[in-house]
Amino acid sequence: MDPAGPATPHSRPARQRGRGPALALLVALLFGPSSSPAQSRGEDVAPPATQTQTAPAPTGAEASPGTATPDSGPAPSAPPAPLPSDQEISARVEEAFSRDPAISGHGNFRVKTEEGIVMISGSAETLSVLRQAERRAGDILGVLDVVISCSISTAGAPDSQVLLDIQSALDVPAFRGDRISVAVMNGQVHLNGTTATYARKLLAERSASEAPGAVSVQNNLRVAAPPEGDDAALAWRIRLLLTGGLTPIPGRFDVTVKGREAVLRGEVPLYSHRIQAERLALSVGGIVGIQNRLVVSPSLAFPPAGAENRP
Repeated sequence: MDPAGPATPHSRPARQRGRGPALALLVALLFGPSSSPAQSRGEDVAPPATQTQTAPAPTGAEASPGTATPDSGPAPSAPPAPLPSDQEISARVEEAFSRDPAISGHGNFRVKTEEGIVMISGSAETLSVLRQAERRAGDILGVLDVVISCSISTAGAPDSQVLLDIQSALDVPAFRGDRISVAVMNGQVHLNGTTATYARKLLAERSASEAPGAVSVQNNLRVAAPPEGDDAALAWRIRLLLTGGLTPIPGRFDVTVKGREAVLRGEVPLYSHRIQAERLALSVGGIVGIQNRLVVSPSLAFPPAGAENRP
């Protein structure tokens, strides 16, 4: 026995230690990678992990110019809100009446709606209250027409008192220069004479309708001002009032004038716009009458699809 003890790899001569790796390399070359030096020594070697490289998706300027990228485009516009039902229209009309101090407390109304036509029954103190109720009902989207069948609660007042009230209402600077005569019979008021403008004619009718006891007003007043041009010029002035100015009326209009009588055709979104258009047309000097054939189309209150996405 060698007194130096058993030989270890560290105690072998350098020449012998160099044989091991060289021999292992020779075996690896002969038998392939499965006989690596580590495997020849019985060591556990984990198989090499498979490496897969995934290229990141190109973004922005990195994207290839020829690569088409999906374009989401403008967001689709929301569909317009549905029109209110007849029951909803009636509820909104009643709410509008309750919030208007010119109507609330000045009448007893019943509201019913059928296919967009609002029917108002009951009673009111004066004709002006009824006209205000018509305007307020006409402001509700979905109202196609307003039918009023109300009585005047102050009916039966002495004609002399009704006459005095109307004459007092007309004795103001706004009617200076006008020649207006008033007649009352059984609460029915007749206005005769002349006014300088059609606006004054309408104001006189409104003043008469505010008198308690007046159950109707027949406005026979003639406008003394000369016409503002021929029929074609009058039609142009009416269109200008309807579509221009500071407060144009929304809608589509076709205006013709023949013999100083205007005919309004087209569409408006609200019934109150129909009333307003007639009043504006009557304010043109020289117009003696109106045929209001405007149709209420509530869909005009909504912008056309995609209008909000247009530049």
